Amino acid sequence: MTFPFKAIHNFRDFGGYATPEGRVKRGLLFRSAHYADATEADLEAFRAMGMAAIVDLRRPAERVRFATRRHPDCRAALIAYGVPSLDNEPPHLSNLTEDGMSEAKISARMTEVYRELPYEAGHIEVFGKTFAALPQMDGPIVMHCHAGKDRTGLIVAFIQHALGVGAADILDDYLATNTKSRIEERLPGLVQTFRANHGVDAPPHLMRHVWKVEKGYLDAALAQIAARDGSLDGYLEKRLGVTPAMKAAIRARLIETA
Repeated sequence: MTFPFKAIHNFRDFGGYATPEGRVKRGLLFRSAHYADATEADLEAFRAMGMAAIVDLRRPAERVRFATRRHPDCRAALIAYGVPSLDNEPPHLSNLTEDGMSEAKISARMTEVYRELPYEAGHIEVFGKTFAALPQMDGPIVMHCHAGKDRTGLIVAFIQHALGVGAADILDDYLATNTKSRIEERLPGLVQTFRANHGVDAPPHLMRHVWKVEKGYLDAALAQIAARDGSLDGYLEKRLGVTPAMKAAIRARLIETA
């Protein structure tokens, strides 16, 4: 399904996948990039979706720098990263101004970022709040960061895993960013915005690369989780408080059986 948004990018439903118990419901779980550039028509279309909650995975300073636009009649609750942080740069853009940057260096840096993201205190906080909200929300929920690909990609993968979605489908949904975010179409504007915000140029081939995701990024996060907590299930329970009872409640709400 396509959504009628002009400037809310990478917006998609991440339900619909098969699980051992049935299929994840459509129309309740959404993911996207930020809302700072949303048009009036975008805001109206988003309001009409009746979101019960918006999960904003960005650090507080990012939320100030790229302030969210919302329709005045949007009644969605906000679940946000609340731990103080001075970092106002989205993680995928933080290395583009370094001398001698290359695609290989970007990939290496993002791999390290993914090892760190699951254990950042603010992410543990907001990830845990998101899971706690899932069985209780009276309507759809959308989660986003800046580009809707890294922090959003992780929480979506964690939710899909908790629902019983297979690893291959989780990876396919994660990698869909590389087509769904329409990078080639948006590339000139991304380069221009970067120049305006940073006062320097980012070569288009590096900008293209930094807005994509790679299987190795997600693999790095999952490997770090396995090393520190034994498994993703161990991480979900130990770090985020996702007990077996909570997981059952989430599945009861979000999975439709045949």
